[in-house]
Amino acid sequence: MLIIHSNFKPEKIGKPKALLPEELKRIDEILSDEMIFSLFSEFKTNRGRPYTPMFIRMMYIKHRYNLSFESLEKETSDSVSFRGFCHIPFEKKVPDPSTLAL
Repeated sequence: MLIIHSNFKPEKIGKPKALLPEELKRIDEILSDEMIFSLFSEFKTNRGRPYTPMFIRMMYIKHRYNLSFESLEKETSDSVSFRGFCHIPFEKKVPDPSTLAL
């Protein structure tokens, strides 16, 4: 069983965005623009997950790194930089593959 030290605090790591690779920092800046996100609101669907900023960021990672939905969940759960890029706090669970698949 893996035991994490009781004094471990995610905020002690620093801001997750500071840990982003340069490419993800650039994409993060682009996706932080409300005008860019508003373009996705035109593609509403009655099925699957709505196009939230977290969903769009996760789909970027999925396609950039050629991951399956199952691998996307695992990699995002395990990666501080992917969590930071997707704006998923440490205390939140990463969406499961069936939630992400359209």
